[in-house]
Amino acid sequence: MPKSKFLQGLVYNWPGKILSLAAAILIFLVIQMVTVTERSFSVPLDLLIPSSFIVENTVTQEVRLTIVGQEENLYRILPEQVRAYADFRDAASGGTYERNIILDTSSISAISRQMTFKPEPVSVKLYLSQTAPAGQDADQ
Repeated sequence: MPKSKFLQGLVYNWPGKILSLAAAILIFLVIQMVTVTERSFSVPLDLLIPSSFIVENTVTQEVRLTIVGQEENLYRILPEQVRAYADFRDAASGGTYERNIILDTSSISAISRQMTFKPEPVSVKLYLSQTAPAGQDADQ
């Protein structure tokens, strides 16, 4: 039974064809990794604290944000599109609290799965003290 010329051409020298395909995939992946870059900028840090507390220590006012991803997507992101905050609203009494910095990137339309957002610092530590209730002096 004669084989078709197409099938003969397809299986002729098949190890070389498979090696060529593997090399092409490897080159594609290397080029994708080479075009990955990073961009850094600062964004203001919002502290969400209950109104009955005051912050007693000095705290950084900005977060250095590093974004890693494809270069063509990174420069579409503006610092104004990212919000960094730490939520201390669950504080029940005075004391030291530490919370991770949360990044709100919901207003960025050009986010891809390959992008990584890294804040620096990662967390914030606050010493909170309760303010005197309205109508009372602090030394009573």
